[in-house]
Amino acid sequence: GSEDENDDEDSDDEESEEDEEGDNAEAKSKIETALGEHAGAEEESDIDMDDIPDEDMKKLDEKLVLAFKALGGRKSASEKKRERMDHLAKQHFKLRVLDLVDVYVQHSPSLQNICIIIPSLLERYEKLYVHKKEAPLCARLKSILNKMSHLKLPEPDTNTDTSKLLEYLIGFCCNKAYHAMNLEHLVPRLCVLTLRLSLDQHSAAAEQLYLKTLENYYGNTGGFVNYELFVGGVSVAWNGALKLAKEVAEKTFSDNVKPYHRTQGLSILRSFLQNKKLQAQDTTEYNKLTKKVLKKILSNLTDSLAKSKPNQLIELFDILKVVKQQGILSEADVNTTKSALEAFVQSESKFLKNQR
Repeated sequence: GSEDENDDEDSDDEESEEDEEGDNAEAKSKIETALGEHAGAEEESDIDMDDIPDEDMKKLDEKLVLAFKALGGRKSASEKKRERMDHLAKQHFKLRVLDLVDVYVQHSPSLQNICIIIPSLLERYEKLYVHKKEAPLCARLKSILNKMSHLKLPEPDTNTDTSKLLEYLIGFCCNKAYHAMNLEHLVPRLCVLTLRLSLDQHSAAAEQLYLKTLENYYGNTGGFVNYELFVGGVSVAWNGALKLAKEVAEKTFSDNVKPYHRTQGLSILRSFLQNKKLQAQDTTEYNKLTKKVLKKILSNLTDSLAKSKPNQLIELFDILKVVKQQGILSEADVNTTKSALEAFVQSESKFLKNQR
């Protein structure tokens, strides 16, 4: 057994030496190529630099830089193997640490620790996701964050300012690189969790954060704002949901609204209409806004169906489905909807060509 191991080690050493010799030969070849016709001079004889034309010297300098870069940047097989093993050892240690964090977050973590763990994990993920070799760590980070987005609300803690975490998450979610991170709905869900955590002590600060972000969403700041923040924001039973929905309803049905704002606005309003807890908590204001939204949709439904893009059509139908299920549609509303749909079926809409 030990003899075999020694043989293997000797074999590895021989391979490393062969690789190093090969690297040295390759580097030497590159330097000779760089020297060109001057490489043939005898080792013992000196090259008179004055005899080399300026143009050749310039080319020589460029080629020597490349040759020595290649020489200095080369690593032997043994060095590469050692680096690979070091990286695996460190990654293994980090995964074991994340195992402990995973266990902890599943056993009622404190509010203070929630506010520490979430940004810490997201910051690590943001640095690692671009490196393929860190895929195991990224997968574990996402798994823990996903579990945290479904946490039961812990006991209130007057010493912990959750609005700071909410501000961080909103900023993270509105990062232009967010979609490239492959986190999908994860951070908006964490925003909803943090919003719920903020309602007792920091609801005013949370409301201000959401309304300011909504202002940026409709403004011409040139920055990216993730509309899923508002889909989550209006799904929670708080006063801010009504304020957000009112502003979105106003913008969504305005004549000069951008197409993607209309589509996303309909998605936000659908989330609001499904907020049964808010309906029970503030029935009068909820019903008033619901009727306003429904009136806006029905008053121009025929034209909206004819001009809508595919995503807008889907959102329109989903909203109509929600209000029908909730019994909000009157008989007159049902008839208006039927007439609009019948006209749409008979129209020349390109979306119906394959259905006939």
